[in-house]
Amino acid sequence: MDDFRTLRHLLPDEAFALVEEGEEPPLVMIREEAWRGLMALPDDVVLRTTGHQGPEAEQCWDIYGECVKLIPLARAEESFVFEALMDVADAFQAASFSALHGFYRQAMASLRGALEVVVAAARFSLDDDRGGLTAFRYEPDPAPFFRFTGDLDRVASHARSQALAKSMGSQPLLMGRKNTRAGWAWDLYQLLSRYLHTLPGATDGEIWQSNGPLWKPWAFSLFVRLLRETFAVSVLVCSLADPDTRPADTTIDVLLAGCDEWLPAFEAGMAFFGSIETGS
Repeated sequence: MDDFRTLRHLLPDEAFALVEEGEEPPLVMIREEAWRGLMALPDDVVLRTTGHQGPEAEQCWDIYGECVKLIPLARAEESFVFEALMDVADAFQAASFSALHGFYRQAMASLRGALEVVVAAARFSLDDDRGGLTAFRYEPDPAPFFRFTGDLDRVASHARSQALAKSMGSQPLLMGRKNTRAGWAWDLYQLLSRYLHTLPGATDGEIWQSNGPLWKPWAFSLFVRLLRETFAVSVLVCSLADPDTRPADTTIDVLLAGCDEWLPAFEAGMAFFGSIETGS
């Protein structure tokens, strides 16, 4: 069978936007035994995943591409969400690669970082605090959990965020009250944290029921659902933080194409921002 997935090759220099000058280091090839030990199982998983779950695998690429479209390249200096969306795109690409190769827990854990950076960007944008954003990105800061909860509370306290929450009905995006936090973003953050911290029910062994990686179709499907949901929340948070960063029509179409439970809340949020008409 002619299968394009069986070939590997090095990309030419012209395939990269930036190429380091100078001679390449000498080749010091890995031993075949080590290569096969490292790659045999992940290769098996990615071939099975893309062979049997092709449409779901394509969603990973579609969502990454739509996330790249959302990055406000023309307003890189002024937009509070520019660097955050760069980070989100990187997180989505890395998480998808991990999931395609069977590292499902690691993939789902990677999605939490996307939520953290967009909520932080929203906080500094709504406060118009450029210095705070710079300090957040380039100086030491508190533990991620305490940083996120503080950012979430601050964002949720803004009038625009409260109006958005009201428009979304029973599934508001953010509700940040000390000891009683709630909302879609918070619930998703808690779920993804289970995979980051390998809590019961979210460990590699429980997913694979063995050592691994092994192909588990249900686990890949779960990852794709969480990827879609993380992107939907990220789009809403970025729209809250930077009204000039508007999702493309194709982005809305990709997210509305599923049958996810959160779709009514997402539609309500997008209608609040004027990105779609109510009831579309």
